[in-house]
Amino acid sequence: KKWWGSHFLVQPMGNGDNGVVLVLTSDQDFYASFNHGISNSFNGRLEVEFGGIAEVRAFDVNQNPIRVEVQQLTRGSTFSFPGDPTVMTVLDTSFYSDTLLWNTPSFPFSDDRAPIIFPTKDSSIATLDGTHLNRFPNTSITPIGTSSYSAVDPLVQPGEHHLYSPDPLF
Repeated sequence: KKWWGSHFLVQPMGNGDNGVVLVLTSDQDFYASFNHGISNSFNGRLEVEFGGIAEVRAFDVNQNPIRVEVQQLTRGSTFSFPGDPTVMTVLDTSFYSDTLLWNTPSFPFSDDRAPIIFPTKDSSIATLDGTHLNRFPNTSITPIGTSSYSAVDPLVQPGEHHLYSPDPLF
């Protein structure tokens, strides 16, 4: 339960995703809002699918935040057959970090992207491999709901990557 939270930001992860599929679980029933729409859980579990990006909040019947675990399904790439589905833990915004390092492997016919959620005010300051997030070609920055965050998913080449921001991001 150490990674559970009540406030999450999500975006499609793979180029085969035209929406977001989430599974939220808790040890009690809860409600969740997705860009101002509300759904309720059954036996502490809620599965939802929606288009685009979303700000997700989990709460109880009295509108108090409730801690849940969130898993996101991605369908993988349309450039490989078959695409590799992945289940990824989505972190509450309180667990974001200002520095991320990872390695992107080299696969034939891949379209590797780095889906990034970051404070909107940092678009000209935060960098991926030394390039500011607002400077990637053919990539648009999309604000997420009423939050102070935005999403971007620039193409990346195989190899080591470094993401830095003065404020926490995911």
